[in-house]
Amino acid sequence: LLYQTFFADLITFIPQQFNPANKSSNTAANRFSARVNTYILATKTHIPPTNYQHDKVLQLFLDADMSVLAKQPHSYDVYAGLIRCEYQQVPREIYCEKRAEILQSFLNNTEKVFGLEQMRGLEGWARTNLKREIDCLKRGVIPGEIVD
Repeated sequence: LLYQTFFADLITFIPQQFNPANKSSNTAANRFSARVNTYILATKTHIPPTNYQHDKVLQLFLDADMSVLAKQPHSYDVYAGLIRCEYQQVPREIYCEKRAEILQSFLNNTEKVFGLEQMRGLEGWARTNLKREIDCLKRGVIPGEIVD
């Protein structure tokens, strides 16, 4: 899990890549197991692959990745601003549109944001933050945006 976390977060240091999850996954796959590769790729959709549906470690990994969505509003906004920094090369209008689509998919495509029962207490906070950021993005506002 430590290696998986490190390589999933490696994207922070490669902001010029448009699809950082793939870059992080490729790096990990070259050095570690197919399982690490599967875990990292699963962060793109947060849906475990069919043969990993009952993998509690993967679900913990995915829930830990999503836990930032349940932070207090100010902390969540800082996170949202940092995500924008990762994608600063993407034009603002496109970023707002695509980010809103991705966040909306988290609300639409799953009945629950978190997979483990122990994490379900965070569900309300996560949904509130997602809805709030989507509303902002639709108005062209990026929460926590760092302005030069």
